[in-house]
Amino acid sequence: MPAGFGVVSGICRFGALAVVLALGAGGPGPVQAAEAAAHGESASRSLFSAIRPGAGVAYVANLGGSVTPILTSTGVAEPSIGVDGDPYAIAITPDGGTVYVANYSMGTVTPIATATNTAEPSIGVGTRPDAIAITPDGQTAYVVNRGGGSVTPIATAANTPGLPLPVGGYPDAIAITPDGKTAYVANGSQATVTPITIATNAPGPVIGVGGNPVGIAITPDGQTAYVVSGTAGTVTPIATATGTPGPQIRVGVYPQKIAITPDGQTAYVVNTGSGTVTPISTATNTAGAPITVGSQPDAIAVTEGGQTALVANGASGTVTPIATATNTAGAPITVGDDPDAIAITPATTPQQPAITSRPADTAPFGQPYTFTITTTGAPVPWIGRTGRLPSGLKFTDNHNGTATITGTPANGAAGTYPVTLTARNIAGTATQTFTLTVTRAPAIARLGTIRAAVGTRLHRVIRTRGYPAPALTETGTLPAGLSFTDNQNGTAVLTGTPAVGSCSRYWIAIAAANPSGTAVRRISILLRRHRGC
Repeated sequence: MPAGFGVVSGICRFGALAVVLALGAGGPGPVQAAEAAAHGESASRSLFSAIRPGAGVAYVANLGGSVTPILTSTGVAEPSIGVDGDPYAIAITPDGGTVYVANYSMGTVTPIATATNTAEPSIGVGTRPDAIAITPDGQTAYVVNRGGGSVTPIATAANTPGLPLPVGGYPDAIAITPDGKTAYVANGSQATVTPITIATNAPGPVIGVGGNPVGIAITPDGQTAYVVSGTAGTVTPIATATGTPGPQIRVGVYPQKIAITPDGQTAYVVNTGSGTVTPISTATNTAGAPITVGSQPDAIAVTEGGQTALVANGASGTVTPIATATNTAGAPITVGDDPDAIAITPATTPQQPAITSRPADTAPFGQPYTFTITTTGAPVPWIGRTGRLPSGLKFTDNHNGTATITGTPANGAAGTYPVTLTARNIAGTATQTFTLTVTRAPAIARLGTIRAAVGTRLHRVIRTRGYPAPALTETGTLPAGLSFTDNQNGTAVLTGTPAVGSCSRYWIAIAAANPSGTAVRRISILLRRHRGC
C-alpha cells in the first residue's frame, strides 16, 4: 500500500512487536524525531523520549495478546488493551479513528477505538491473518488470511465480516489503488498476484510475478503496482490498467516490503537478508545504490511529506530513518524487540480534494502558454488528466497540490480541447471538465485581382484561417449586381451578375476578425469591357 495510505504490514514469523507510529495533528511526534536523526541531528536512545510535546499516539502490538498505546508527547505508556493472540499487522483508518489489529494465531481482527483506546469485540476472519489494507474511503478493511488462501472484507461501519474471497496460496500482502477500485493480493507460494474488484469483491485473473511475492505497493497515481518477490530478490512492476507485468528489477537479498514516496517518484524496498534498502526510480524502473540500515529490516513507511522513510529493523529492535532527498540513513532509534510493521497516520485530518482553478482557458496559437491547476485537500492531492491536449502542450503534476499545462500550441492545434482533471487523495476524488481553447489570429487567403465580364455571373469564395472562425465584412463600393455574404464559417462569397454599364476597376477591403485580432486585405475587382459596357 502506498505510504501514508495505510499499513505496510510485516510478516516476519520470529517478530515480537508491530509498531504503528501515529502522528497527531497537534504537533510533532516520533516521525519528527526520526526526521531529525535522518538529517544528522541527535536522536534519543528511546524512540519516545525524543518527542516534543503535542504529538499523537503510537500503538505497539505485543505478541502476548495486547496493544500498548504510548503518549508520544510524554513517552508514558497507557494501560495495555487486550486483544487476541499474536497480533501481527495493524492498519489505521484514513480518519485515524480506528486501529485494526490482525491476530495471527487466533484468526481474528480486533478493532480499537483510538478516541477511548478501548478494544471492541474481535471479528472472526480466516486462518492466520497477517496483513490488512483499508480502502481510501475507510469503509472496508481487507484482511489477508495466509493459512486460508483468502481475503476477508470487513465493513468498518458495523465491523461485520463478509464472505472470504479466494485468492492464491499463502497470500502475504495486500494493497489498494488510490481510487479504491482494486485490491491487489500477493500470493506467496504461487508467484502470482490476484486483483480484486472492490465494488463486487470479485477476484480477477492472476498476474504472474517473481517467486515468493511478499510485499506490494501502488503508486499514488494508481498506474503501477510494484510487487516484491522474496526468494527471487526482485520487484515486478505491473501496469494496473492492463494487468501486464513489466521486466523484473533486481534488488537485495530476500526483500520483504515496499513503500512509495507521495510524489510517486521513488519506491523503497527493504532487503531482510542483506540489511539494506534499495531505492527504485519509478520513472525508469531502475534500482539505485542500496542503503545500509539495521539487521533484518522487515517493513518500511514514508512520512506524509515524503522527506523521510522509516525502516523497522526486526533483529535490531530499531527504526532507521532515511532522508529521501539524499538517500542517506540517520542514526537508528530504539523501539523494542523485533518490530515487524510500521504505519504512519496523516499529520492532518484528511479532507476531500477540490479543484479550485477555473474550468476553461484560452491559449494563443504559436505563443508560449502556461496554465496552473490548483486544488485543496489533505493530504495534498495527486492530480491527473484524461483527454487529448493540443500539439505542443504537456501536462505536469507538480506533487504540491498544483499541476501545470505548458508549451507552445503548434502544428494545426487551433481548436477546442475538453479534458477531465482528477484530484485524488485518501479522503476521496474530485473531477472537473476543463476546456482549453487554442485561438489563432485570422488571415485572409490571397485572391489577386478578380476579373469578370459584365453580364456574366460571378461566384468567388473568400477563405480565411483562424480560430474561432473569423467574421468577415466588406467595405467599399461593389459593382452594381454583385453582393458580399459572410457564411459565418470563416468563408464569404462575392456573387452576382455585374450590371450593364459597370465596366471599371473597383477596390474593396475585406476584414476578418475574431477575439485574437483582425486581418484586412484590399481586393481589386476588374470588369472587362463587353457588349453594352
